Amino acid sequence: MRHYPELASYNNCTGCMACIDACNHDVLKLAVDDDGYYKIDINSDKCIGCNLCSMSCPIISPIELLNNEMTKIFASWSMDSDLRQQSASGGIFASLASLIINRGGVVYGAAIDKFDVKHKRIETLHELFQLQGSKYQHSIMTGIYRHVRKDLVNGREVLFSGLSCEISGLKKFLRNINQEKLITVDMICGGVSTLLPMINLKLTHNYTGIVSFRDKDNGWKPFGFKYNLKMMRTDGKIENLGSENMVLCAFSSKILKRASCCNCKFTGLKRNSDITIGDFWGEKKYSHQHNAGVSALLIHSDKGYKYIQDSKVHIEPAAIEEISVYNPNLISTSYPLIPRLHYRKKVLKYLKNNDIEKAQNLLRMNGIMGYIIRLYLKITHIYHSN
Repeated sequence: MRHYPELASYNNCTGCMACIDACNHDVLKLAVDDDGYYKIDINSDKCIGCNLCSMSCPIISPIELLNNEMTKIFASWSMDSDLRQQSASGGIFASLASLIINRGGVVYGAAIDKFDVKHKRIETLHELFQLQGSKYQHSIMTGIYRHVRKDLVNGREVLFSGLSCEISGLKKFLRNINQEKLITVDMICGGVSTLLPMINLKLTHNYTGIVSFRDKDNGWKPFGFKYNLKMMRTDGKIENLGSENMVLCAFSSKILKRASCCNCKFTGLKRNSDITIGDFWGEKKYSHQHNAGVSALLIHSDKGYKYIQDSKVHIEPAAIEEISVYNPNLISTSYPLIPRLHYRKKVLKYLKNNDIEKAQNLLRMNGIMGYIIRLYLKITHIYHSN
């Protein structure tokens, strides 16, 4: 008898990949669809109907979100200047990672692997640089959940960094495994975008991989900070593609977000993570700290607060309004009409044809249709902010 796994629909699947690790029969495989988004391919001939994949899916089997009435909110930065300099903003994750590694634990986070971003397990400080810095690309998670489970079963202390949906996937995957030694950190996330621009860069054969998506070579600042994509050329030199390349344009535009990210179920203050971090855009009180980077820090659990106290992190109380005004994705990323727009399909068509100039022109959203979309995004933002 053939079985068909019950998985999240195309529009609801977050691509957390917990279902793949849950399957013990090689039924599920990661693939990239025609529009450049990760999808789950199913070999139903191998399925025995155990439903472990469905039980690990945070959409099919939603996990109860923590009632985070005790969430503590801070402006923060690492007191280790070297760790802070190598980090995207204040270096909070790096400080926590150092604490865990120095205590004999293991750390999981996103690392660049040529043209991909993949989650990686590390247990030494000299590996930490690989997990530092922001990666504006959907991370490959396959195999990672199993490694986390094994480490916890073996009594290791584990720091897991990922998107909020990935942490929910991890919690569903672990189920009854003791999570006392697990500390989870998620990010203020605006969603993941199509991989097509990076795939197109790879197909030029001019590069061997990604160097970074942003850096602090010219310091950090709370207003007007520009990202810049750096690629390693085939001649061994680093090329700065700046901020106007298609990869960063796709990331910055809501038009090309994954369908589930346009109606995210995992934003807001109720989260399954112990800690949420992000750039403290718009921060005004600590200007003497701006050049080195300031993070927004939200602590959702007593465990999270204890880990922050034990790490080399400076914290200053802040209000949620101070963070959310320039980080609206903290509260909501609900734009459910976006995936249905012909405008979006047109941009994706241009990308599939490698017609970068036409795709970028559409993403600038000039003209009447662009104005209507911008108005829709503004109205939905105002609605969810109130």
